[in-house]
Amino acid sequence: MVSIAKYMTAVADMASLVAETAMRLHRRSRQEDRVHGITGARMAVLDRLVSAGPLPLTELANAEAVSAATMARIVDGLEEGKLVLRVRTAPDGRVVKIVPTTLGRTFVASARSRRLRWLESFLGGLDDDERASIDRALDILVRAADWKPS
Repeated sequence: MVSIAKYMTAVADMASLVAETAMRLHRRSRQEDRVHGITGARMAVLDRLVSAGPLPLTELANAEAVSAATMARIVDGLEEGKLVLRVRTAPDGRVVKIVPTTLGRTFVASARSRRLRWLESFLGGLDDDERASIDRALDILVRAADWKPS
């Protein structure tokens, strides 16, 4: 019989490894973006705008958990690269939303495709048993991503 302390240590070690591995996979996939000249922060913001639609700078800053000043610098860089535009949306022109351009949308689609090709290449090199193990683990990880403690 396994002691409670050993069980808890094993669960804590597993949780740590799952979290660390998820972060490493995320960082590794983002390396594909840096090869094409965009920082992780800029890519995250551009990806959010393409997924969520146009947002005011303050909402974007809150969503990315950075200050408005930091977000302004990120958006400045994206705007210089012609990946986003600042668009006044209220009748009186006070509300400014950050909008991805066609180039920005294309860049995100291309980046997503590159990341998937990298991972597909790795998974394609696994044998059937390894892919089956990952398939079983994914069922659990997807459940974990949606799980809320009661």
